Amino acid sequence: MRKKIALLIIALLVVVLLVSGCQITYPKKAMVNGGGWIYAPGVMVPEMSGDTVNGKATFGFAVQMFNLVVENDELIDFDIKGHLTYIDHACGVKVIGKVTGINISESGFTGTFGDGGTFFFRPTDNTEYGDPDEFFITLSTGYINEGIVEGGNIKTIAVYE
Repeated sequence: MRKKIALLIIALLVVVLLVSGCQITYPKKAMVNGGGWIYAPGVMVPEMSGDTVNGKATFGFAVQMFNLVVENDELIDFDIKGHLTYIDHACGVKVIGKVTGINISESGFTGTFGDGGTFFFRPTDNTEYGDPDEFFITLSTGYINEGIVEGGNIKTIAVYE
């Protein structure tokens, strides 16, 4: 449940409450980036062989939100740019795409790749809670994968300057 509460997008878009007087401060921009690998769908973990990429799905991404517009303590508009590279080495799925939006209700990012394909991915930065980071992806082709980031890191950053 804690992981669902620590939703990445909410952490990026929602305000940071300062302890002194609960004053609300909005970041100038917010970023999340990461890279690493998770197990590919259906791979039996004990069958992994050393450092080979067989059975792994690797990913890398960077997303930035900027030009945040706030009215009456509510975020009403922002610009977004970013990219995602995802490769499932076990079955050959490959995504090189552009991040085009945010799905707040699902706490993740949406985008396009290839010839009209779409994706949704949810990176979860759990490091500050002492838990491993997580990564979830689904494609318009029906492909779905999720897992604990076995190698790599996901980082969320808010810039207030």
